[in-house]
Parts: sequence; structure tokens; C-alpha cells
Amino acid sequence: MAPESMPSILTEFCLDVLAQLRRRTEAQDWTQFEMRRICHMVAPSLLLTGFGVPNSSNREIRVIMTLTPLLSTPYADTDSRPFPLPSDIPTPVSDAVS
Repeated sequence: MAPESMPSILTEFCLDVLAQLRRRTEAQDWTQFEMRRICHMVAPSLLLTGFGVPNSSNREIRVIMTLTPLLSTPYADTDSRPFPLPSDIPTPVSDAVS
């Protein structure tokens, strides 16, 4: 898929994950990480999750992205969301690096 055919929030998020991944590999940090962002531009809102996967043996880097719909109505039996979010993810649009 051509980058210009994707919504800008996806390409910007992918670039943010890639930039973080490059900073980590330049510092010889080969641990995997994930970043999250909530997209409120569609209904239901989407949880964007980007995984940075460095590889020290051959210097390859990979970014894996997932899009998960966030249901606005909690389950009837509980107070939690179907996809609980860490408390460090502010809204409307922000990152959290773990």
C-alpha cells in the first residue's frame, strides 16, 4: 500500500515508531518495545499499537502495527473496557513507550 493512500494518522504513527526504533538501535538498545496511540477520527475509536522489533545480528529493523477497535460501551458485568488501556495513555492522541 502506498503511504499516500493511508490516513495521515497511521503514517505519522508509523514514522514515530520507526524514529524511536532508530534511536534505540543507534544506542545499541536491542530490546523490543511498543508504542500506543488512540485514534478518535473514526467510530469506534481505534487503538493503534506499534511494535519495534530490532535485530542485532543482522541490523534489520521491523515495525509491526495493529489496529484494534475500542468499544465505547463497557461490558455489562464489569467496569473495565474490553481492551484495558494502561493508565499512562492520555487522550485524545498521544504516545506511550514501554
